[in-house]
Amino acid sequence: QHLPECVDELKYHFLKKYDKKISKYNIKEENVYNMDETPVQFDMPYHYTLDVKGEQKITLKTKGGEKKNCTVVLCISMTGEKIKPFIIFKRKRIPKTKPNGDRFPISIVAAASPKGWMNTKLMKEWIDNAFSTRTVILLLHTVMSI
Repeated sequence: QHLPECVDELKYHFLKKYDKKISKYNIKEENVYNMDETPVQFDMPYHYTLDVKGEQKITLKTKGGEKKNCTVVLCISMTGEKIKPFIIFKRKRIPKTKPNGDRFPISIVAAASPKGWMNTKLMKEWIDNAFSTRTVILLLHTVMSI
């Protein structure tokens, strides 16, 4: 994915808003990050179907995974550096291998939580893994649930 053409203008407005904190802690642009998390369904049926014109019934087959999902945490720096995706599965613990025997790719970090959502323990684990040796400003997009 490419950065938008207006990235310099966006950086200017961001720096104008957060310049005091960035200056106070002497944080470089490459250490300013934006993080968001999103649910991803394992089986996403199409929102449309194709069939013969005039057909009264159209069968939509799924594997039952449309009700199962995981949480994917994505994070990018102000300069475009991407942190490894952090994928949280709804499980008690993560197996060392996938069901087919393959290991998880090193390009992701896999974790587990009983509800499949980010929690305090996983947030600390993610921050320690992603930023263990540097000071950063981390912007979080969060939604509180009751």
